[in-house]
Amino acid sequence: MLQATLHGTHPELLGGCERILDRLKIIPGGNQVDISNSVTRIASSKQLTNYCSSAVPQNDRASNFAASGYQDIPDLALSKFSAMRKSPNLSGDTEGMMLPAGSNSRESCSNTERKNPTSETVDRSVGAQFTYTYSFLETSFARRLKRFSLEYAFQIFDDPHSDPHEVFRLFRLVPCFRERAKMYPYFKELVTSNRGHSLEISSLPFYTIGGAGTHYADIDDAGNPMYPPNSRVPRRILGILPMSTEGDPQNDISQTQQAQLELCGFGGDWFDCRDVEGYLKARGVQLDESTVCPSMRYVPSENGLGRESRNITFDLEYFTEIIVGYMVVVKFRRYERMASIEVPFLHGRRELSTMTTDEAHEIISQLQEFEFPYAFGKARKIALLKAGAIPTMSKLFAVTGQNNKRNSGKRAVDTEILLREAQSKARDSDRYQRAVARMNYLHARYRKADKITDDDLLHTLGDGLFEIVNVVNREEWRALSEVELCALGVFHKNLGEDMGIPFDKLASCKKGWKNGLHFANELQDWTLRYEQEVAKPTATNDQYVRVYVDSALSSLPAFVCIAVRQMLGASLDNVMRTSLCLEYPGPVYLTLLISIREARKIFLRHFSLPRAGALKLVSELPNSETGLYSFGRKTLQPWYMEPNFWSSWGPGAILVRALGGKVPGARGDRYHPQGYDLMTIGPSPQKEKGQAEMMSDIEVIKSRTMASCPFSHAKNGGFNTA
Repeated sequence: MLQATLHGTHPELLGGCERILDRLKIIPGGNQVDISNSVTRIASSKQLTNYCSSAVPQNDRASNFAASGYQDIPDLALSKFSAMRKSPNLSGDTEGMMLPAGSNSRESCSNTERKNPTSETVDRSVGAQFTYTYSFLETSFARRLKRFSLEYAFQIFDDPHSDPHEVFRLFRLVPCFRERAKMYPYFKELVTSNRGHSLEISSLPFYTIGGAGTHYADIDDAGNPMYPPNSRVPRRILGILPMSTEGDPQNDISQTQQAQLELCGFGGDWFDCRDVEGYLKARGVQLDESTVCPSMRYVPSENGLGRESRNITFDLEYFTEIIVGYMVVVKFRRYERMASIEVPFLHGRRELSTMTTDEAHEIISQLQEFEFPYAFGKARKIALLKAGAIPTMSKLFAVTGQNNKRNSGKRAVDTEILLREAQSKARDSDRYQRAVARMNYLHARYRKADKITDDDLLHTLGDGLFEIVNVVNREEWRALSEVELCALGVFHKNLGEDMGIPFDKLASCKKGWKNGLHFANELQDWTLRYEQEVAKPTATNDQYVRVYVDSALSSLPAFVCIAVRQMLGASLDNVMRTSLCLEYPGPVYLTLLISIREARKIFLRHFSLPRAGALKLVSELPNSETGLYSFGRKTLQPWYMEPNFWSSWGPGAILVRALGGKVPGARGDRYHPQGYDLMTIGPSPQKEKGQAEMMSDIEVIKSRTMASCPFSHAKNGGFNTA
């Protein structure tokens, strides 16, 4: 009858027992078990919810003592149990309880050792509906854990609505769980015992399942381990192990018996409260003074080579959690800016062809001022170097007198400034228009003389775009997205138009490009093909590198120059490296360069929060005294740097002095410390020339700013020179 009732109310309990029985039948040497009576006892009178509970059975010796020992208590008639009044709960029954303050003894101490305890009253500071504990009054961690376990178990034991699954899990070892009325006063006596009194009944057996009570045993004066008294393995309670004569207190378990225990859910290592305390102490966790705020000390290794013990506020686990949490924050913040850039064009909200010039400028500003300032700076330098790999360009540099030690430094800085001004300022701004107009004027006479071809200028434009994409994708913590590539395409198309560069060599010039991404891909493809066709090693190419690289490093040891040349060679493909007569690094140096690059990528991606402030490419405001714009140091020569204490005697300035460089103000006005003017910047012979031509060009550029979406109608990409 009871089994039928249990099948209807808790079929999973009976099913679990039946599966255990089926598996026991196939164990070699195992005994067939009749669990029908046990199941009947578990389900009787619907009192399954009233069984006592032990806080953490695998870790608490109290659960074994309280659970296993009540087999010696006389039976109580079930009729009396059914008529028993509802038992009071722990919080109501112990309110205002007097807890004598006794000595801090171990569980084995007897009540006779504390004949004259000092009593102290503990008033409840919360309502009776809240769970309360007196475990904090104990002065050892093992006793605090044991008392709390008993209190928790008694709460479940006294609650008629306890989950039967939880009751069965916690009280599987209790042979007299039907005798709730008989167990209640003994259980209550343990829970309400005075501080320092024994929390165990010494006459009851202690089950050593999984080595409980033996992992961190106390040591007596003779150096022998002290195991719990009256300890043995469970036999009669489980009903599966054969009876044997009493032997060693630990009662070694055979392999068959261990397998039977594992089938019943008692496998693995089990700790009692003292084992838990010993385990933590062995690892440096000190719990004697406070369980809430434990301290830790370094535990020396067994060979005695450990450091001195020291208290720390968190252990390796907490440190790992902090690192993992920080990495999660970095990952979220790192991709936040890219997500904001892509949002307007995600999931078909807008076509890339609708990207405006202002949007492209804003995206590029985000990339070069926040996301990839290093990559954009390196890309400009590599593009400037690769210009000398085209024979017509390197020959022009040589015949104009700009490719020498005296002028090469200024030419490099002037080109860098003009590119920075064009890339960092909006198309409709005065500084962008002046920078582009100045470049057009400096190129104009060479274009008229056919010393600079349209293909050379288209390659220069495309190489600037190609190197940005190449350096970012190769050396940064993430690659560029299609939206960002589209923005670069929009910018370079506008810049090419403003510089008067025809696009008729590109495949889609006549029918038009779909969007900036389409234009960027075509321009990059053409640039690579052009380099393969015309980039050949020549004497002027080699001279170009020796001036811009070797001469700039002439004040440093020779090995520095060799290392820089090889580092530049590693950044170029075979075609351009061969054309520039640069050396490829050896395997050791190449491995070092790749390792540094990959380590930087990993650090930025996982451990570095995104840049909070913009890294401006040029000065936002002119010098208040001169009205000109100052420039930061980019070489050992202080071109356009404002003289002040920091630029002359700061850490960077001292390092430059040590390397043989110059500081601002050196040699008077040689390096133009007043600043630069976009209307006059360039080679000295052209300094005061071209004002009228530039103003005319500026007006043309202003008229082009009216077209806000360069690809909205898939316009013809050719530039009308008429």
